[in-house]
Amino acid sequence: MNNLRALTTLLCSFFLLSFSQATDKEASSYSKESLMEFGKQLENSLTSQNPYYFNLSFDTETLLNTIFTEYGQSPDQAFHQGFIDGITSTLDLGNLLVNELSAGGSIQLLSVRNNSERPGLIFRLIGSKGINYHEYFVDSAEGKLILSDAYIYSTGQLLSESVGELYVSSWYNTGNSYSPEIEKINQLKASGKYRKAFHKWENLPEQVRREKSNLLLGIDLGSALDPNSFFTVYNLFSLYYPEEPGKYLIPLNGLISSGLYETALQNIDSLDLSVQHDPMLNFVRANIYYAAKRIDRAEDCLYKLIGEMPQFELAYFSLLDIYLQETNYLEATAVLNQMVRTFQYYKEDYTPLFTEYPDFVNSPEYRVWLEQ
Repeated sequence: MNNLRALTTLLCSFFLLSFSQATDKEASSYSKESLMEFGKQLENSLTSQNPYYFNLSFDTETLLNTIFTEYGQSPDQAFHQGFIDGITSTLDLGNLLVNELSAGGSIQLLSVRNNSERPGLIFRLIGSKGINYHEYFVDSAEGKLILSDAYIYSTGQLLSESVGELYVSSWYNTGNSYSPEIEKINQLKASGKYRKAFHKWENLPEQVRREKSNLLLGIDLGSALDPNSFFTVYNLFSLYYPEEPGKYLIPLNGLISSGLYETALQNIDSLDLSVQHDPMLNFVRANIYYAAKRIDRAEDCLYKLIGEMPQFELAYFSLLDIYLQETNYLEATAVLNQMVRTFQYYKEDYTPLFTEYPDFVNSPEYRVWLEQ
């Protein structure tokens, strides 16, 4: 029962924070078009608040086979079967995602990775924790496409890794002897005590620190402190896990709050390449440039975003806010005209927004715009 509770907690945190191997070579023969169609069907099922198709597509047996191949199998058959039964009855990824979307989140298929070894579907998820990316790996069984594993960028782990670690720790019934220390570090981090948390992390034995999940934790902590702390861990992680894309997303907030804007922008560029381009990342770039007081570059990013995602209203409001802050009222009214055309609002619908900008309301540019 405790193991089952631990699994439920792990799955919830894994999917709401922010996502193997193929067993059938037939998956490599699927075209980009068929993968896109499959991804769109998954997206539509989730956005329509129906998790059934997603859950039906996720093959738990393939996931478990990946875990047992990678981590071995316990000789205790009762425990082994109990773990399989627990996973099978608890793994409800579709409902976890639907609940996140119900709370105001969104999910969108961005691209497919038509890789002969590991076809994948790349989704962007925007939820309570901000922007995140999930890559679902595609396999085939009985002539149809299935999902066999998932990688979540904000945790830097495969689902098979997370569940596999739980399997091994439960198998030996002791877990990692440093698990209580890791828990203390996470508690300090949650309470904003990054310096204390990082100090405890540094005092972990080297072999424990080098574990993938613990290095990712160190990156997250270091990015919230100072450049030296961040780069010390980041470079170590890059040495051991050079192809891990989660390392670009995990430290972003810390890098920005620490003023490491150039490094944050480099991470965004690498992340963009990893997900095969997401126009939404121009919104993140614009916020970084604005924080760095490089207003012209922030404006450029917002215009690029509007060009690729003309229905993303927040981009217009961000651009409008920049122009109002800079008292560039002529450009502000140009953005307002674009919003009226794009979203079919009346000009009067926007007037309540300008109560905090009396100078703009009293400007000739505003009067001309309102009267046109």
